[in-house]
Amino acid sequence: MYALPSLIRYLLHPAPGAELAEAFMHEAAAISNWEKTVFSLQQNGLLPLFRSALLEAGQFETLSPAVREVIDTTVRRQAMRNLKLQATLFQLHDVLSRNNIPFALLKGFTLAATCYRNASLRPMIDIDILVNSEDVPVIRQLLKEFGAEKFSEPQTKFYATIASHEPGILLEDILIEPHTALFKGPESLGLSECPCVPCQIAGKTFLVPAPDVHLLFIMSHVHKHLPRERFKLLWLRDTACLMQRLFTGQEQKEEDFFRLAGRYHCRTEVLEVAALMVGLLPDLLPQTFRTPLPPLPGWMEPSLKIVSEYGMKRRNDPAPHIRYFSSRFKMKGKILFLAGLLFPSPAYMKMRYRWFPARGIVLLYPYHFLRVFIKGVIMLIRYVAAHCTGAHK
Repeated sequence: MYALPSLIRYLLHPAPGAELAEAFMHEAAAISNWEKTVFSLQQNGLLPLFRSALLEAGQFETLSPAVREVIDTTVRRQAMRNLKLQATLFQLHDVLSRNNIPFALLKGFTLAATCYRNASLRPMIDIDILVNSEDVPVIRQLLKEFGAEKFSEPQTKFYATIASHEPGILLEDILIEPHTALFKGPESLGLSECPCVPCQIAGKTFLVPAPDVHLLFIMSHVHKHLPRERFKLLWLRDTACLMQRLFTGQEQKEEDFFRLAGRYHCRTEVLEVAALMVGLLPDLLPQTFRTPLPPLPGWMEPSLKIVSEYGMKRRNDPAPHIRYFSSRFKMKGKILFLAGLLFPSPAYMKMRYRWFPARGIVLLYPYHFLRVFIKGVIMLIRYVAAHCTGAHK
């Protein structure tokens, strides 16, 4: 399976070989629409890796000054964002440590520190932490002293059932997402049960999930978001790095890993993502899996192509949203979900409408209601029209 071009697969591979490197350089030299390419790479979190690869190959200076300026500016802006996130993370660490609140760090910062030779190569947008459920209200209250606000839909209990994290905490413009379990089901994995290891980030020590548990979590995350096309290819790079780290040199027995996936009721999802990674990067691991991998779901390759072109700001296609809404919830859930879209928290409103004075954000609720309602009606009409057109073909 080669749903993605060689240029992308090269950036996803933690240690690409000479053949893939040659294909990368050939495709990079053939790029004609640099605006579209830079946009796609930026949306997918791969632009810093792309710039680094061109610099190492001595090809970055061959680009036009205008293209180099756009790439440099975008990468610099993301690096500054990473530094701001790190400052907020250290502030969070100090607050929680002073109050004896245990937590483990997830995803972005953990992966940047353990899977990338330079943390600036791994763009981040928020801070994910694993905490005990009883500590979430305490953390909100502690951070409230620094101006933090609740960020999410108002139906807290409902939201916690459909997401892997509790409603977020907005501190200035940094979103902190507190997870109370890595996996939810008959057997959940919370902080007290999660095996953790120490990790150094800029001189501070954090607890992070053990590599096998973290990989399960990342793979489940990939499988959850890819069909909705609300996804970044960077997450496949994260998956590839953790897989190579875990399964090279027999650090982790394959049978134990998939048994762990079965224990937390994500074996099917993990096997499908493993099949995807093997299809995209056949030489990722020194040996093939002995466990039979399933065929890829029919939606996976089309979704990958769409994401690789449009990133998180996908094409204006309502289908993934409609599919998610129609298949995910019962009627009560649908009502609560719509209520969250139409009447979000003030913190969400402040971030969504930065151009409006924060103190008067409540005045924008009627505008937001009409905007979301009209957008939803248009999406539904376009969705029905597309299906009617397809049925007549």
